[in-house]
Amino acid sequence: FSLAEVLLELGQAAEASRYAQGLLARDSEQLSFFPIDQRELRYATLHVLGRAQAGLGQVEEAAQALRQASEVPVARRSEALGHLSDIYKEAGNRDAAFTTLSEALSIDPQHPRHLFNIGMLHLEAGAFEDSRQHFEQVLKVVGEGRTDARMRALLNLGFIAKTQGDVDGAEARYLEVLSLEPEHSDARANLGHLYLSVGRYADAVTRFEEVLAAEPGLLDIELGLLSALLALGRWEPERARQVLTSVPESGAVPGELSLPAASAP
Repeated sequence: FSLAEVLLELGQAAEASRYAQGLLARDSEQLSFFPIDQRELRYATLHVLGRAQAGLGQVEEAAQALRQASEVPVARRSEALGHLSDIYKEAGNRDAAFTTLSEALSIDPQHPRHLFNIGMLHLEAGAFEDSRQHFEQVLKVVGEGRTDARMRALLNLGFIAKTQGDVDGAEARYLEVLSLEPEHSDARANLGHLYLSVGRYADAVTRFEEVLAAEPGLLDIELGLLSALLALGRWEPERARQVLTSVPESGAVPGELSLPAASAP
């Protein structure tokens, strides 16, 4: 199994698939003579096979392997369905992604990654209340402390609050992220956009400048800073010229930091 995993990590999906299939073709009761839990080994091999087949564009075959993995009686079997949901989502089949992720949660209702990802599916569909409930559940599951899962859930809860017009709620969520990681760029940027939207221009300038001090050249942040400075009567022509010459002809602004945190923890 370890070789299949290495091959997959190296981007050699076809070789990983062949190796995993070779392992599974052996006696299903004895995939290895080492003192390893055979159920864990079978689960891991099927999981790698499914991921490799997905990498080859073989979605149906990947689904079959990952569903077989989810039926192996190991503690982490729901993760195979979580990965299958990711595959469906990437393929544009959001209904299948949602159904499969719901199955994963029925196996492990407290799995933070499943809760986060189903929250994202709800958020992307505009179902803000359902999304909020799942992100709140992530916070309960992961507990207090500085974890990536907690900070991402807080960022999304802040985004939802802002979208629903709850400025104080959004600010509180973003500030909680900064209490965990004082230099968190996304939280600083989202606060800057929030303050800009409600006319707190001096606060917006502070947050945008913090972001740019750590990550110079972010066009979205530069434009936000220019807007706040203009509102304060502190127009900087040379800075404006440099920023505006960086805006693409399409008008699209790269590096948008005021969006929700889309990656699963």
